[in-house]
Amino acid sequence: MRVLLWLLLWASLLVGSGWYLRGRVRAAWRRADDLGRELDHAQTRMQAAQTAAHGAAQRDAAQRDASADEPVELAVFAGVARAYRERVAVRGALDEHRRARRALRRPGWARRVDS
Repeated sequence: MRVLLWLLLWASLLVGSGWYLRGRVRAAWRRADDLGRELDHAQTRMQAAQTAAHGAAQRDAAQRDASADEPVELAVFAGVARAYRERVAVRGALDEHRRARRALRRPGWARRVDS
């Protein structure tokens, strides 16, 4: 009788541990399956992004080929006075743009009435 009880105890431990391991393996399988689906989705998005980047690169190359007639001078090789004049012009345009943006966002009580 005592041997039978020990056998039932060991059998129940084996069955319980087997059931527990089955649940863990199924959970790992589900996670691996979810990961596979996510990787497939990411690969699809990556291919779409690469296609878009390739198209943009081709458009840029076509624009460069179209504008290849006029040579581009690097700022390093430009004259100092000319670079300074360009910088002042760009800064002035940016300042004017910033002033206009700020004037639009200014509350009504802070706006100029005369202009």
